[in-house]
Amino acid sequence: MGKGNNSSFNCEDWLSGMLEALAERVSELVMQKMVGKEDIQAAAQTDASPSDIDFLSKKEVMEKFGVSASTLWHWSKAGYLVPAKLGNKVLYRKTDIEDVLRRKRQR
Repeated sequence: MGKGNNSSFNCEDWLSGMLEALAERVSELVMQKMVGKEDIQAAAQTDASPSDIDFLSKKEVMEKFGVSASTLWHWSKAGYLVPAKLGNKVLYRKTDIEDVLRRKRQR
């Protein structure tokens, strides 16, 4: 009797599917980070700071939504409002904030 021949569960197929899904998710996250850095770098090439053009600081977003830093962290992990990072700066795209506000109004 061979190993796993009687089972309908195929570990190799499952693992292959999981690795494919993981690779796809990593690719999505890398693209999100790259887009954020491109936006910040383009804004940084102007005379104004990035937060004055297309971004809000973490503090500004906390005040706008009336939430804590830990709520923003949870939102980021859930994909609800993901920041763009430049070094140790955490910035939020104004377009992303507008999208969140629009979703809140639609409820």
